Amino acid sequence: MRFYILYIFFYLSYNIYDMVGAYMNKKKGFTLIELLAIIVIIGVLSTTIIISMTNILKKNRTNFYKSQEDMVLLATKNYVEDYKNQLPREVGKTNKIYLSKLKDKNYINKILDYKKKSCNLDRSYVVVRKSSNTKYEYSTYLECDDYTSK
Repeated sequence: MRFYILYIFFYLSYNIYDMVGAYMNKKKGFTLIELLAIIVIIGVLSTTIIISMTNILKKNRTNFYKSQEDMVLLATKNYVEDYKNQLPREVGKTNKIYLSKLKDKNYINKILDYKKKSCNLDRSYVVVRKSSNTKYEYSTYLECDDYTSK
């Protein structure tokens, strides 16, 4: 009787192993639909990453030029503090102060663009506008190879 139970146990375990092995042999690779689904998911993820990286780089470039303009604006305010005759005298009038003049007077160094090339100081300027008897407004126009202020 023991022999018979042992025989049945080994017979069943062998058949179960054989059935699992046959199933595993059929399932060696991925189906075409599974592969296409994986390719689509990878494509969507990579597109999302590329778009977000492009936006980050664009924002970084904008922030770089904004900080350059702010630096030039500060240098211009220091310049007109020393040379008050460069300020407009009447309300509503404007005066352009070119960056080449600021460089000649050592208020700024060479202005570099995002690619480390020199910006055009002869065509870049700061406009000083007298808005009231005691207030002035400043706006910067910076011209570089791949950037121009708005």
